[in-house]
Amino acid sequence: MIRRIVVLVALAFAASCGGDVEGDCLEVCEASKDCTETEANCKSLCSRVADEAEATECESQTNDYYACRLDNDACNAEACDAEYGELSVCKLDFCLEHPDHELCDIDG
Repeated sequence: MIRRIVVLVALAFAASCGGDVEGDCLEVCEASKDCTETEANCKSLCSRVADEAEATECESQTNDYYACRLDNDACNAEACDAEYGELSVCKLDFCLEHPDHELCDIDG
């Protein structure tokens, strides 16, 4: 159950413009619906993911994450732990440099 929630959080947290991140996100999100009990509005979620990737300048890492997710079973998010880790590091670096940015507000 926790891994399923992590999948959706990863979808919400990740994103990019450098490839077709929003399109790749939509594919992964739709395919992941069969392996999670949590319902997601994929269109809204992936639009936000793409916007956040651009804002944090983590497009490359987001592209790598979604490319990995597309290359693996939609229900196996663990297959892309390394790519998700790189994306998380990128976002953390952004937040360390911009702690007041709305995307870095852990209370909001």
